[in-house]
Amino acid sequence: MLMFKCLLAVYVTGANFRGVRPRGLLVSFLIISAHGIEVSRGAAQPDTARLQQIDKAWDALRKRAHAGRFEWSEERTYMAGTLLSRSRNAASANRSSNLSPPTDKTVQVLVSVAFDGSLVRYSVNGPTWNTEHADFFEGLYVSANNEHDSKSLYGKSAPAGLGSHPVGFVHKLGGNWDSGTPCLQAVFIGLHGGSLGGFALSRQEGMIGTHRCIILTSRKEDDAQSEAKEQTEYWVDPEREFALLRVSRTYASDPTYQLDVSYQFDKTYRWVPESWTGIVLRRNPGKMQLMFHAVVSKYELGIAIPHSEFELDFPVGTEVMDRKRDSHYIVCSGGTERIVTKSEARAGVPYDELLVTESGKAGSEGRSRSGIRAFGMLATTVFLVGVALVILVRAISHRSRRVMGL
Repeated sequence: MLMFKCLLAVYVTGANFRGVRPRGLLVSFLIISAHGIEVSRGAAQPDTARLQQIDKAWDALRKRAHAGRFEWSEERTYMAGTLLSRSRNAASANRSSNLSPPTDKTVQVLVSVAFDGSLVRYSVNGPTWNTEHADFFEGLYVSANNEHDSKSLYGKSAPAGLGSHPVGFVHKLGGNWDSGTPCLQAVFIGLHGGSLGGFALSRQEGMIGTHRCIILTSRKEDDAQSEAKEQTEYWVDPEREFALLRVSRTYASDPTYQLDVSYQFDKTYRWVPESWTGIVLRRNPGKMQLMFHAVVSKYELGIAIPHSEFELDFPVGTEVMDRKRDSHYIVCSGGTERIVTKSEARAGVPYDELLVTESGKAGSEGRSRSGIRAFGMLATTVFLVGVALVILVRAISHRSRRVMGL
């Protein structure tokens, strides 16, 4: 993990870092890198008692903050060449021309989450990356789950093509589709701690700022094969009821992810997430993909949230991919559905044409007209060939008669 801190320090101080102002996110990471160095704890202490102590503290957190709402602003910096682009304007012969964005891009989004136990509603309002246009457009994204369904909705954003109409998904698996996103992890690990299944107490301790942290690792330190697997570390502060200050991940010793959470003290709910900073890296060392920094603007805990808030109704005009029913349709007025057949989907029939045709008939009129034109041309050709043959036969017959003196 020391390599992880050094790598962050190199990025923050300017090496291989392009176009981002050295403030805010970068200063935060410089502080994290400078004060996140591990220090030896000496001989390993028995795991069981300390792990039980941490688990008990986190269980109390989960019971205390069972339901609530959070709102925050989040700054996201996408590194150059790290976003997928299917832009038709890009020269397909040159792969480098498809790398987007061309320079580091920072956007500001507003995020909110409501939760009640396992029920979650998550929304993001702000610039959204569009792969077809290779650019950011203002849009709204929502995901929600209840006991029956897990859904997500991408609102209309782009003026044409991909993003020009809302698109919804009904997911086959339960739970919230975005539960693994870094910003939701920051809220939930801050309020509820993490899962200790498979974790052990590390022989190392670490410092984050002035806080000496216990380090829990998902890799057993005597496992020689573990270098080829993913490893997760939790850094917890025993002085603040085992608040989880850092989550970091490596794969085959390469750093891939780090999230650092700061807290404010609440008289009722104790340590509540106040802000967080994180990075996502590609698996090959030295390739940073995303940096983000969030500041909480409002939170409510211990409140009653209507069950209806965890239901997501798709608005009229939404194109829906329902993975549970293996169905593809457009939501029409009155709650009816215009089914998009597999042949229509394979043919890539435009959305606007699907809206004004019956299921299975989109494009058929055009194909019929083409068929009629083709048949007409064929009939004309056959007729002309027939006429030519008749003329030719008559000419040959007339010539034969003359030769024979008839």
